[in-house]
Amino acid sequence: MARKIKKIFVHCTASRQSWSVDALLKEFRNKGWHYPGYHWVVTVDGKRTQLMTEDLPSNGVKGHNFDSVNVAYMGGISRTGKAIDNRTEAQKLGLRELLKELRNRYPEAKIMGHYLYEQGVTSRTYMFVPGTDRVAVLFEHRYKKYAKNGKLTFTNTRQELAEYSGLSVKTVNRAVKKFEEQGLISRSGKTFYIDEGQYERLHALVSKLIEPLIERGRKDESDL
Repeated sequence: MARKIKKIFVHCTASRQSWSVDALLKEFRNKGWHYPGYHWVVTVDGKRTQLMTEDLPSNGVKGHNFDSVNVAYMGGISRTGKAIDNRTEAQKLGLRELLKELRNRYPEAKIMGHYLYEQGVTSRTYMFVPGTDRVAVLFEHRYKKYAKNGKLTFTNTRQELAEYSGLSVKTVNRAVKKFEEQGLISRSGKTFYIDEGQYERLHALVSKLIEPLIERGRKDESDL
């Protein structure tokens, strides 16, 4: 039975523009997702790449995937980690053309920007969190989504963490060292471990960072 599409969500990848489609797909695999977060992604050259069939729901917006198509443009943050609409002209054109095709294909669907606090690191709330604190949000989010039996284990190089978070490798190194010293994470080489007790402490830290930004995010969403 064909899906009835009611919503077309437009995301940014919350990454550097230089990220490749392969890097994006690798990140989804590292999360343990069976399907990518988006059906389509538009890179800086305006090229549209289909990541999965529209016949199946992607892992885009919690609670809304069953009746939505998710598209994204590569980027959304500056080199200093600030939220920014840094689409190239080619990206804007490619995104407009893609949305026009999707609207023709799903005339009853509403096109809307994506902002949900519960999505954490994929939302603009995450992008407003500065420096090393953003790595804490990343680790806390991963535990909530992918921990098994009270423990999270995942493998990433520092470069991969930097590319995903939009931070420099130097900042990521500083964050990892800081959180290790505070006992918030454990590490062996490229493999990171977070147990239930460490998660509780990370969650308390992240809550203090995120709560002041929720109202700002809600206001931003109403303006989309």
